[in-house]
Amino acid sequence: MDPNNEEKKFHVFYSRIPFLNFVFRSGKKAEFIVGRFITDVENEAKELIDEIEGKHPHIYQKVGEEKASESDLDPMKELKDKIIAEYEANKARALLADNDRGNTESDPNAAQRTASTTSDTTTGVSVAAKVDLSKVKASIAKAPIVPGNTGDK
Repeated sequence: MDPNNEEKKFHVFYSRIPFLNFVFRSGKKAEFIVGRFITDVENEAKELIDEIEGKHPHIYQKVGEEKASESDLDPMKELKDKIIAEYEANKARALLADNDRGNTESDPNAAQRTASTTSDTTTGVSVAAKVDLSKVKASIAKAPIVPGNTGDK
């Protein structure tokens, strides 16, 4: 980074061929990797711009993306931004009022209250009227343990 807090700008060029080698007049090679070449050397940029203006069939620049900063070219930044955007979207979706799933985790008796007030859809009679949970628990506790058939004869 410069002392003036300005990020270094790079010239960005694209190729219609994924892996293209272009040789500059100086003999230096421009390697387009996955269809992209980045340089901060003004002579190289000028020569490639001249090639584009001369209607080179494979090299071009995207409008508005002729120059990019170092942070714009960071592939991890792009991935991080995408992950953060997905997380924020999921978080916003979870906080919607119509996505309220109650507070059963914070209230241990909520499930029992719900069971006692829920009505059976087939008969319209509440579940609490059909089953007294305290009697069921007591009968289970008093039941003797009887060995059953293990399948061996």
